[in-house]
Amino acid sequence: MTTFFLCPGMPSQAIRARFEEAAGTPLVYITPAGFSRVFRQESYKYLRDGRILPNLLAARGSGTRASFISFSAGYGFLDELLKIPDDVQMIDAIVLLDSLHSGKDPDGTASDRQIAKWTSFAERAHAGKALLWVAHTDVPTPYASTTDTAHEVLSLAGLDRATEPWVEGELVEYDGGGLHVRSYNKFPRSRPKAEHSAALSGWGPDYVREAFQELPKPVNKYDGMGRGEAAVAAAVGELGKTEVPYGSNTSSRIIEYFSHATRGGKPLRLRAGNWCAVFACFCMRASGPDVHPYRVSGIEMQRDAQALDIWEPAHKGYVPAVGDVAIWQRGTKGSWKRHVGRVEKPPTDDEFQTIDGNKNNSVRRWTYKLSDEKLLGFVRYPVSQALASPTYSQLWELKRKIDQSVDGMDEVQRLVDQLLLSDTESDSQ
Repeated sequence: MTTFFLCPGMPSQAIRARFEEAAGTPLVYITPAGFSRVFRQESYKYLRDGRILPNLLAARGSGTRASFISFSAGYGFLDELLKIPDDVQMIDAIVLLDSLHSGKDPDGTASDRQIAKWTSFAERAHAGKALLWVAHTDVPTPYASTTDTAHEVLSLAGLDRATEPWVEGELVEYDGGGLHVRSYNKFPRSRPKAEHSAALSGWGPDYVREAFQELPKPVNKYDGMGRGEAAVAAAVGELGKTEVPYGSNTSSRIIEYFSHATRGGKPLRLRAGNWCAVFACFCMRASGPDVHPYRVSGIEMQRDAQALDIWEPAHKGYVPAVGDVAIWQRGTKGSWKRHVGRVEKPPTDDEFQTIDGNKNNSVRRWTYKLSDEKLLGFVRYPVSQALASPTYSQLWELKRKIDQSVDGMDEVQRLVDQLLLSDTESDSQ
C-alpha cells in the first residue's frame, strides 16, 4: 500500500518527519500550491482510460492499494478520485485534516450534490470496508466549512452525532465501523489561521497516528527473505519504470528515488540526474534496514562500502550473492563516474544477471561478465534481514532520523558520526 499526502505546498522537513512517523511509512507528497481547483487539475495528470488511481500508483507509488492524508485544499484531488467507483475500491483509508469544503444549498447546509461521493465513502467506511477519519474545525468560510460538510455527511448517512463531552478542545462526534468524525476547537475564533494550521503542525500527526492504528497490519512481503533477496524483490517491483519524457533522467517516480538521498547529513533535493545509484538505495530502504547510506552516486556507495568493510573488489575471487550491489567504472579509467546494478542471479560461469536503474533510461534486467575489466567490485549485503551488527544498524537508523529532524543538531550528528566510525572500525578488526 502507498500512502499519499495531499497538501498545498510542501510541508517542512520536521513536519514531514512527524507525519511519516505517525503513519509508520514513507509518504508520497502531492503538493501543488493553490486551492482545491489546483488539486483537481493535478488529478487530471493521471486520468487515462477513465481511471486515476492505477496510473497514480504506477507513476509515483507501488502496489495496488492506496491511502490518503489530506490537509486543507488537498481534498480537491480526492473529489475527482471518488467519482470513479473502481478507484474507490482501491482505497484503504482517507484521513481529512480540516480538509473538506463545498458550496451551500439554499437552506445554508453543505451542498448535498457536491458531497454525495463523500457520503457514499462514509457509508463504505461505516460498513467496515475502508477508513474515513474526518477532523474539522470551527474556522468560518464563505462557503461550507469543514464543520458544515462533516455534519452534513453524517446527516445524509443517517448517523447521529454527539454534541458532548468536549475534552481539551476536542469532541468525538461519531465513531463507528471505520468512520470517525472529530471536532477541534483549540484556539479562540479570533485566531482562525492558528486553528487551521494546527491541523498540519499541531494535532494533525497525532490524529493520523490514531487513524492508521485502526488499519489492519499489513503482511510484510519481505518476511523470510535474506537481506539481499528482499532488495531484489523490491527491484523486481520497479521493473519497467522509465524516464518521462524519455531521455530526461527524471520522472515523478525517479524524483521519489532521489528524495531520500543525502550528503553531509542533509537532503540533496535533486529531481533529475543519473539515477542508477539512488535506485539501488531506494530498493535497499524499501525492503528493510539500511545496509549503507542512501547515496546519489556510485563512487559514494563504493567509498561507504570500503569504510564499512563490506566492499569486495572485482577479479579477486569473490562470488557475488543475490542482492549484492555491483559497481562498474564509467568513462575513462580513474574517472569518478560509476554505474550501479543489483545482482539478481549469481554467476553461471562468467555471466551474472542484474536489475539496474537508468539502464537505457529505464529499470531493466541486464547480463554482465565477471571478467569485464570495468567491473570494480561489489557491495556485500548481509545474509539475514537483521544486520550483522545490531549496534551498527541502530546507529544508522538514529542518524537517518536525526538527518530528517529539525536544525540545530550538529553536535549530536557529530557524536553519532564518531560512534559509527568507531563501530565500523571495531567490526573490521
